[in-house]
Amino acid sequence: MSMPKSRGMAKNRSKPSASSRKKVEEVEEKQEKEEEQMPVKVKPSFSKDSLTEVVKKQAVNGQWELDDAVATKMGQNLKNLLAAKPSDISSDAAWFTLLVLVWIESCFEESYSTWQLVHGKGV
Repeated sequence: MSMPKSRGMAKNRSKPSASSRKKVEEVEEKQEKEEEQMPVKVKPSFSKDSLTEVVKKQAVNGQWELDDAVATKMGQNLKNLLAAKPSDISSDAAWFTLLVLVWIESCFEESYSTWQLVHGKGV
């Protein structure tokens, strides 16, 4: 006799690998160097409004689709983010979602209660 599946059971999901996090850092460093070479520096806005706008873009499945506006809110260039995707990550959307989650964690740590469910959905 099989047991019914619990609706509240969490899915088995692995945490981002150290190599993926290292790649994120490399992308950020590369972006900083490119910004230094730009004649006009644009500082990204990391207000709670930015967080709200990015959260609204999350798909029902928890991922973020590739979106220039979201990348810009994160202070990044979508093309550069995708160019830095590790070869062991096959999906551009999965890579972009990982980057968005890392951005949320690092820039909005003090607002954890605001984004914790969104983060859990994306993981």
